[in-house]
Amino acid sequence: MLRRPVAAILSAHVFDAERRELYVEGVRDRAFLYWVLGPTRDINSIVVPIDAVEVYVDGGGNRERLKQFLIEVEKHPADIRGLIDADNGRMLNEEFPRNAWVTDLRDAEGYILGRDNIEAALRLGFGIDRGDIETIVSSLHLAARFLAAVRIASVHLGLQLPVSEMRLSRYIKADRNGVVAVDDGGILSALCQSASISLRRLGEIQESVESALQELLTSPAEHVVHGKDCTKILTVQFVGLGAAGSIDVAPALWSSFNRDKLPDFPELMNVVNYLSAPR
Repeated sequence: MLRRPVAAILSAHVFDAERRELYVEGVRDRAFLYWVLGPTRDINSIVVPIDAVEVYVDGGGNRERLKQFLIEVEKHPADIRGLIDADNGRMLNEEFPRNAWVTDLRDAEGYILGRDNIEAALRLGFGIDRGDIETIVSSLHLAARFLAAVRIASVHLGLQLPVSEMRLSRYIKADRNGVVAVDDGGILSALCQSASISLRRLGEIQESVESALQELLTSPAEHVVHGKDCTKILTVQFVGLGAAGSIDVAPALWSSFNRDKLPDFPELMNVVNYLSAPR
């Protein structure tokens, strides 16, 4: 994808005063917002993935690139906003650019990980009528909280553990009821090896993970669990419940979003109003 310089983006707004742009972290976010908007999107508004912008940061991926871009443009008279994943920002009192909306839940995937979404994906997407949804969701959250704690411990200890890159299906199994068993020790050992960290530090890391878990218990699961972790865990659960072959539950979950749920998400509603309201 060709990346446009920030100066070129700002120039476009000078020549087109009606132009409205919302920048997001990824292509999937854009597809989701366009679907939610449907025919209500105003002709002058567009959604742009941050990969289309020439902006660089030392680390942090597209989330940090989006933050940096929004900081650079907020002092200019351009109608540019952004939607940023909350991640752990609210817990850590992170400062966000004034021209940003922050996801109502931990990340954009949170919008499609509600009980109704999971049930629709399981029953309609995969045609599975076995399994109690409350049990499935409760087990999902237990496993996902552990991974969220690992991520927090990694930040606290400065380890950069590659949680997002690991194959969770090697260490997480589900029975025929969708109840998950997590090999905690196996996950931590594998992450240390991937990050070239001595296994002698396992005890220290485990203590930090346990401390983080206690912190997370004070917050609702949907505000702390990582969306992509959840889709990976749910994939394992759906296989345990009877889904055949090599599957990925994410497409079925994204397809399950109900526009009628928009009022439940004030920040998402703000984004929709911004992109749909004529000026």
